[in-house]
Amino acid sequence: CMRKEPGGECPRGKVPDGVACTWTLEPAGEVRLDELSQIDDYFAFCNQDKTEYVEPGGVQRDTGHVCFWDDRNSNIVNAERVATVREFFKRKYPRMPARMLGPLCEF
Repeated sequence: CMRKEPGGECPRGKVPDGVACTWTLEPAGEVRLDELSQIDDYFAFCNQDKTEYVEPGGVQRDTGHVCFWDDRNSNIVNAERVATVREFFKRKYPRMPARMLGPLCEF
């Protein structure tokens, strides 16, 4: 495959030339699920008989669960979740672009 279709990821520091390698990857940052759910100590959270997610029709173990995951099959609620993650990322990494552009080919 590599002889037929050369390219792929460039080693760190190498500029894509379109032949030996075609793309690079660099970390932009991360948003952790525990940050979104505001769970500081997951073990303490569980020991308090709380849950992150309750299946529809499931029995909630206590009054404490994370509503971020509710209505997981709703397109509207999923779009709101994506917007929440983007906003959280923007606050955490203010120097990063709010939206990543598609790949730019410079060869």
